[in-house]
Amino acid sequence: MNDSHYPMIDAEFIYEKILASGKVEQHSVRAGATTAFRKTGKQALFKRIVTVREINGEIPFIQATGLAISLNFLTALMDWLEKNRNWKDGAYVVPAEKKSESNR
Repeated sequence: MNDSHYPMIDAEFIYEKILASGKVEQHSVRAGATTAFRKTGKQALFKRIVTVREINGEIPFIQATGLAISLNFLTALMDWLEKNRNWKDGAYVVPAEKKSESNR
């Protein structure tokens, strides 16, 4: 279940980063709201499957973070969150104008 405190991440951004990671094959299998990718390598197939479950075209924060860690795009995810969701390091960002007004 998704915690409403955490932002949702655009599914297209996640898919783009998964494919750009170079750790998965370029095709995927889609069934309903779930998309599966296969990692490259010689491990058993069940260890190489990466599944992504969408909710209204978005991915929950926890799932996106797990994917970002395992596929090495965590920095890009954090940058995207700051730019598109105004969210950074576990808290919503207060714009600079509001900070200066509250300090007066």
